[in-house]
Amino acid sequence: KLIYGSSGLAPDLAGPAHPALLLTNGRYAIDMMTMGRAGTADLWAAIEMGAMAPQVRDRRMVFFVSMQWFLSYRNPGKEFPGVFSEGAYQAFMTNPYISTELKGWITDRMAEYGIDRR
Repeated sequence: KLIYGSSGLAPDLAGPAHPALLLTNGRYAIDMMTMGRAGTADLWAAIEMGAMAPQVRDRRMVFFVSMQWFLSYRNPGKEFPGVFSEGAYQAFMTNPYISTELKGWITDRMAEYGIDRR
């Protein structure tokens, strides 16, 4: 399973409550990869999910929404360029299961956040 979210999924911050620690050791027959990032995790995760989806057999993914994303102090124009991955973006854009409309929306939002690939 791919599990995405905010900084609560960063291993150094979550401690024993981290899903990878709770669900490992074969107790639940789940293989997982957890990825957490603060700041602009919503756009970052959308791109990463689209990039990774063709590579995984079970396309069901978990996405934890953080209330931090809705707070006014966020500065995605400052934060997003530091987490942007050109390779993930290209893989996202070549994923045939993602609509042209969604690809356009993501690309436009990236431009608002300081990475213009239009």
